[in-house]
Amino acid sequence: DHRYIEYSPGDKIKLKKSAPPPTDPYTQEEINQLLLAAKCTKHFAVWALLAYTGCRAGEALGAEWGHFDLDKRVWHLQQSAVLGRIGPTKSLKTRTVDLSFKLAEILQGVERKEDCPLLFSTANGNPLVLNNLRKRWWRPLLKKAGLRRCRIHDLRHSYCSRLIAANVSPFYVKT
Repeated sequence: DHRYIEYSPGDKIKLKKSAPPPTDPYTQEEINQLLLAAKCTKHFAVWALLAYTGCRAGEALGAEWGHFDLDKRVWHLQQSAVLGRIGPTKSLKTRTVDLSFKLAEILQGVERKEDCPLLFSTANGNPLVLNNLRKRWWRPLLKKAGLRRCRIHDLRHSYCSRLIAANVSPFYVKT
């Protein structure tokens, strides 16, 4: 004879939220070192976009040519790629991201694939997958550059830290 209880005994247990991983952003010197090591690699423009805009990795991987105005040096960031699929950004908002002269020049050098709107894609035109990028390209790049190991997302923190150190308005940094 089985009887069922009306509630789960575990409902009353309060779990501690785990602390976010500590961030140790790269300095400008380390960013320069990273990009120098990446210069002749397949994904140099990906690393440059992440380092010079502070965008999320998925936002970079979901970037489309039609969202950029390289003459005006702006990116109308409106989507993200997660697990190889295009979708909205994390905030569900479109935002305009300023591009430096250097980054605009780097992006102009990216080869456009026929019938593929994505800035960065696989050979068959699909979005790059972050886990593949991390394992196959990011970790070896850090080793090549002689840099301490960090997450790709830490490039976002590095960008914001550099802006704050340069006394850029916190409102600008937030956007």
